[in-house]
Amino acid sequence: MAQASTVDLSQRGMRLRANIPLRLGQGLLAIVSEDENHAKTYRVVWVRQLESGRSSYEAGLEVLT
Repeated sequence: MAQASTVDLSQRGMRLRANIPLRLGQGLLAIVSEDENHAKTYRVVWVRQLESGRSSYEAGLEVLT
């Protein structure tokens, strides 16, 4: 199962660390609070592999909704 954690969060997007690589242009639905009504759709705008750690990828996401 894919797991991700938020590194940075802003009005325009977020940076994630994940245990799987995300694809450029991929769409994601994220719930960033305990209230599911705060779900937003994001698009992956960049991806990089980290050198170490369990979460070995970072991705920049742009908010769409």
